[in-house]
Amino acid sequence: MNRKNFIKTAALFSVVGYSRFGLSQTGNSPSDSGPVPDWVRKAVSDTGKRIDEWRKNRNCAMFIVITDLHSGIGGKGRNTVEHIRYANFAAESYGADAVVNLGDCGFEYPLKREDDGMLLLDTLLKYHSETKIPTLYCVGNHDHYRGRFSSEFLGWRFSPLCKDAVRSPGGDYGYLNLSKRKCRAFFLNSSDGAYYGFSDKQLEFLRSNIKKMPKDWSAVIFNHYCFDDLGNWETVPTPKYVNGKEFVKIMDDFVSEGGKLAGNIVGDSHFDRTFKRGGVNFFITQGYGGILKKDRPSDVDIIDFDCNWQMLAEAVLIDSKARQLKFFRIGAGGEKKDRSAAF
Repeated sequence: MNRKNFIKTAALFSVVGYSRFGLSQTGNSPSDSGPVPDWVRKAVSDTGKRIDEWRKNRNCAMFIVITDLHSGIGGKGRNTVEHIRYANFAAESYGADAVVNLGDCGFEYPLKREDDGMLLLDTLLKYHSETKIPTLYCVGNHDHYRGRFSSEFLGWRFSPLCKDAVRSPGGDYGYLNLSKRKCRAFFLNSSDGAYYGFSDKQLEFLRSNIKKMPKDWSAVIFNHYCFDDLGNWETVPTPKYVNGKEFVKIMDDFVSEGGKLAGNIVGDSHFDRTFKRGGVNFFITQGYGGILKKDRPSDVDIIDFDCNWQMLAEAVLIDSKARQLKFFRIGAGGEKKDRSAAF
């Protein structure tokens, strides 16, 4: 299977159903139980206890991270876009600094018509706008809706979700300063001018602005795609990407020069993985995406769950002073999927 085109997998989603991928088919919409079902409240409460214990007496930046919703809309496909509301609820419950959506909210199949894609985008923006907590959106490889939505168009649509962010001219990448937390959060577009990749302008934006941070601040970099082979599927060769090695070098150089980089947090792979290259921590979060068993690397753990009755989000806490990062799983997998790293 050629992952770049992703057509065969897309066809299987619409033909054989989501259960083959460890995902739930449409069934009862989560919204049938109201905006925040009891099972969401319980998952948020359970994780909140672990968060409160860890962050006591700490000054931490906190982000609620979701990814790879690959939602349908209008009765086509599964209704995972509703889970944005659950991430908002978690962020409000914990007093998070931002919600981060790592991209790939949609899936071009079976949403074949352009108005389907626009309806999904409008719904995504509506749900993200329901909270006063800022949202950072990282454009994914499926968010251009088969080339119909440009990065500039998406940047324009996403910009109102975080008015305090410093953005590129197109608005599709930038950073948010959390002065009280001494943290700068970058949100990047890893499909900038290529299916996977960064433009030269975006890399220069990152290089320049990560170096300009106050010395006692930490940076965290959010984007959709993992530019390391450990993010690949088992049966798929490394896709051709643009400026991926240059992107990793910027991070590695920053750390080598004494900068504090909490990590690079990504989705896309549809599995969890944590590793370190040089001085850079990489965190891949599974999110809601599916992956056939033959495509799963043997050394990764994947939680098969029913998105009608379970959510999957991460609470990411960064303690700049202690140089510690902590992931807390909200929902599927629970405490055993928590993870941490020093930086």
